Amino acid sequence: MNPKKLIPLVVIFIVLAVSYLASQWHQGRKERLAKEAKRLFALKTTDLTEVVLKKGKQEIRLLRRDQAWEITTPLKARTDKAMVDSLLAALASLEMNRDLGEQNNLEPYGLTNPPFLVEFTAQGKKRRLAVGHKTPGDRSYYVVRDQESHLFTISSYHKDSLDRSVTALRDKILFQFSNNQVKALKVTIGPLTAELQKTDLTWRWQGRQNFKVRQDRLESLLRQLTMSRIRDFVNEHPKDLRPYGLAPKPSAEIIVLLPPGRQRLVLGAKKGNSYYAQQDAQGPVVLVEQELLQKVKQSLASLQDRRFWTGEASSITRLSWGPPGKTWTATRDKDYFTLIGPDKQEFRQPAVRLEVALLKFQELEQERLLPPPTTPSEPQFLLEFSDKTGRLTGRLAELGQTPTGQVTLLWRQGDQTTCAAVARAPYEQLRQDLERLTQPPERK
Repeated sequence: MNPKKLIPLVVIFIVLAVSYLASQWHQGRKERLAKEAKRLFALKTTDLTEVVLKKGKQEIRLLRRDQAWEITTPLKARTDKAMVDSLLAALASLEMNRDLGEQNNLEPYGLTNPPFLVEFTAQGKKRRLAVGHKTPGDRSYYVVRDQESHLFTISSYHKDSLDRSVTALRDKILFQFSNNQVKALKVTIGPLTAELQKTDLTWRWQGRQNFKVRQDRLESLLRQLTMSRIRDFVNEHPKDLRPYGLAPKPSAEIIVLLPPGRQRLVLGAKKGNSYYAQQDAQGPVVLVEQELLQKVKQSLASLQDRRFWTGEASSITRLSWGPPGKTWTATRDKDYFTLIGPDKQEFRQPAVRLEVALLKFQELEQERLLPPPTTPSEPQFLLEFSDKTGRLTGRLAELGQTPTGQVTLLWRQGDQTTCAAVARAPYEQLRQDLERLTQPPERK
């Protein structure tokens, strides 16, 4: 085709493209202007410095100081940042549903003495929103701005976004720290006291010399504490803690030691599915979910490291597994392992598949220790692996099962030998994973 004949087509395409983009721009601008016209207040959340919510005789006053919001009335307290941010966003983006125009009499709409008022200061100017009765159909509310008599309606959703209780707006965080700040943790639950101390990067249970702490589970316990929240505030200035079970001796105490000091929580009597609690001696009595104490108990019970092996799966270069005389051997070659079976069959598997199986073994935990066998016995199944130096890292032998159906395993690592019973399900899962490795990968 002659290039000159293409020029008109290119010009037509450019004109159409420009026309389409111009149309889209004008349509977008029209929609933005329409949306802006529906906003009751032209402001940004950063413009707000004070917000007051009034409902009958109740008043909640929020004040911004140094970019942080705090409650100053009816009490002085920190705020829940997410909840306050949501309130500010709802106020700044508030839209009307309908414009009902000027009204000579606002009393029929419940706006002579409005049941709910939002007063706020934005850029130094005081504004207000009065919320009256519901409209017929209960889907909207009548509102007016400032001292105007111009009537609008807003949706029930928008009204509820502004109508927050002091409890909803208060900070409900029980513990506030990052895990790397924690130097010690002390938990007392009834007669049990657990004192855990961090030295360098290792945690120790004080008074339990041979107790090896699972670092990952302790880190998980600390995260659970930071994620726990107050359910409700019961008594701001309690004169007697005994009715709440917080004195003379609480049912539980949790102390987290940090470089600046400590954070403490005591739990008292149970109320429904919650516990009474107090963060410090002068703090309010609050309610916390009962799951908090349950999770702490469960974490402490599972804190001992009962794994056979805690090494790095990526450091293993050779492993073998199977019944004696029918073992498979795998040797690492960069990102693959070369497998050789008992009948000299040979193929390769991605290294990641074998490492996943080793991770399963790494999670296998001892249920209880058993006395080592007095006489050698033929193992039913073997798992051995070596590191980069060719040194035997460990040898696991299945010896049989206990009367209760657990599997008896003998583990040798260096000069250490451990005989223990383990749950059958996770051990069978490990064997199944190893069995699947003996199936050649499908060819694409």
